[in-house]
Amino acid sequence: MILRTSTSIALCLAAAALPAAGVAAPSRATWTVQGRVATLCRIDFDRPLAGQATGGVIELGTYSTLCNDRDGYRIVMRHAAGLQHAAIEIDGVTVPLSSGSETVIVDSGRPEFHTGAARIVLADGSAQPGSISFRVEPKGAVY
Repeated sequence: MILRTSTSIALCLAAAALPAAGVAAPSRATWTVQGRVATLCRIDFDRPLAGQATGGVIELGTYSTLCNDRDGYRIVMRHAAGLQHAAIEIDGVTVPLSSGSETVIVDSGRPEFHTGAARIVLADGSAQPGSISFRVEPKGAVY
């Protein structure tokens, strides 16, 4: 017991000799954290982009887009040139295909994650659109 008491007294005396931390004036610190996230813009379909027109319609299925560009993005569809009166229906909105080989089908002014359905509607059920592909283009700076 005596040894423990002597040790306790020695620790108390040592602690009393230290300056009191609570008495000092409060200090302030400012932390700034910055980061840069890589730009990511993509479109994915739940099945391969292939198929025959049935009744003048090619079901493309469900797609998902993701773009984190703060200025938004565009989805561009590449298709055969000269498809007369053909269109793509994307989320119930009909977008006529251009006479050229590319059509902007979505033009968004904000970053987003979105899922929806898409299909191609042909004027002539026997016509085929040929090869199609999609790309997502960020509108702002790419990091």
